[in-house]
Formats: sequence, structure tokens, C-alpha cells
Amino acid sequence: MNHTPSPYTAPSLPLKQRRYLTHRASAPRGSCGAVCFLDPATYPFPRCIIRSTTGYRCPGCGLQRAAHALLHGHLTEAFSYNRALLFTIPLLLLYGYAELFPQRAPRLRRILQHPLTLGLLVIAVIGWWIARNLFGW
Repeated sequence: MNHTPSPYTAPSLPLKQRRYLTHRASAPRGSCGAVCFLDPATYPFPRCIIRSTTGYRCPGCGLQRAAHALLHGHLTEAFSYNRALLFTIPLLLLYGYAELFPQRAPRLRRILQHPLTLGLLVIAVIGWWIARNLFGW
């Protein structure tokens, strides 16, 4: 007797792969929960090592406070903490989509993982680092 699965039943993932996906999904949820419920300005979150040693702001300075403000719906306050948030969120969503659904977006995944794209991102981060310290952003 031929046991072929019905086209309407979803294939089950192996246990090892399900555990991997569960652990991968739980870390961002825990981080978002911590940033949402605990205000980085009042609770002892880790401080930026670069800013405390050199006095210059790194590209990520203010992202914890910006994420807290964004999760509470304060868009202008979040943007004032770190203006790179405007580009960071869509970029993270693109990378997340490409990683979670590689079959749906193989071309997007190839573009995002291309060495030229990664090099441009490094140049953009360095440019943001310089600009925010020169202009006080």
C-alpha cells in the first residue's frame, strides 16, 4: 500500500529542527520583553563601553532607549535617541524574512548575503559612526 501524504497536511519537522527554531525565536522575544517592561534609563542595563572609555558615541548608542520608546509607541522619542533606527528596523525585518522564509525569497537572501551588500553595510555603519559624532546626532 502506498502511503503518500495528503497535499493538505503540513509536513512535521524533525525534533532537532523544531528545538532549534524554538530557541532561535525565544531569544528575540525575551529581549523585547526586557526592553519593553524595563526602562533602560532607570534600570542597570549595560552601558556602552566605547562611550564610557572614549566619550564618543558608537553606532548603536541609544538603541536600547529607542527600542523601549518604540515599543511604547513614542516614535519621535525613539528617533531622537538614535536616528539610525529609521534604517535599522526595515533592514532587520528584511534579514529576518529572508532567514525565516528562504524558499519564498531566495533572490532576496542572495542579495542580502552578497559580499558587496555586506561591505556597503559596513561602510554605512562607519559613516554613521563618524557623522553622529561630528554633527552631534
